Amino acid sequence: MSPAGTPFAAPEYEADSLRRLDPRRVAARLDPLPLQAPPCQPDERAAAVLLALREGRRGVELLLVRRADHLDEHAGQIALPGGRMDPGDGHPGAAALREAREETGLDPDRVTLLGALDLLPVPVSRHRVQPVVGWLEAGTVAGAASRETAQAWFSPLAELLAVARPALLRGTPVWEFHLAGARVWGMTALVLADFLDRVALLPRWPGQPAEAGAT
Repeated sequence: MSPAGTPFAAPEYEADSLRRLDPRRVAARLDPLPLQAPPCQPDERAAAVLLALREGRRGVELLLVRRADHLDEHAGQIALPGGRMDPGDGHPGAAALREAREETGLDPDRVTLLGALDLLPVPVSRHRVQPVVGWLEAGTVAGAASRETAQAWFSPLAELLAVARPALLRGTPVWEFHLAGARVWGMTALVLADFLDRVALLPRWPGQPAEAGAT
């Protein structure tokens, strides 16, 4: 609901903009892939997540995972594949691909890394997260492949755009995405909003953040 109590209409976007998404156009809107781990404060750890896109039967789709309920951090939450960088990863793209393979069985050889999004601090877990964007070959599949992952699926961008809702995160207007039984919020929603803003599908900041349900 909007602050005035009336239903909030999903933000409008140009359907043609979504249909025109392809690896070349996406890459042109991204930052260069970083070649080393992100700079961290002494109490922070470097991490990376993969925003993995593919052309599916329902248009361009995004790979999402639901984290297992037994985890100490972010249990049960909807997330992008990814995690903490290991010393042997070399750069965030390598870390994101390794984690995606461990969590979902995604074959790194079927992923073309296109670029990076804004670096994000995550105070609650003391991570500094580098999102990277990859495009998957047609027919690429993924599924829950580790004890950390309860579920993995591809969600159409059109569906995510249709369920975008405004909220507040520590007083800042942000987007959330309310899929059936799957609320995409927090860091994952910030990464997705950054990407959608760059490809001109959704403004980064909503105009009417709702007080109810704020994160």
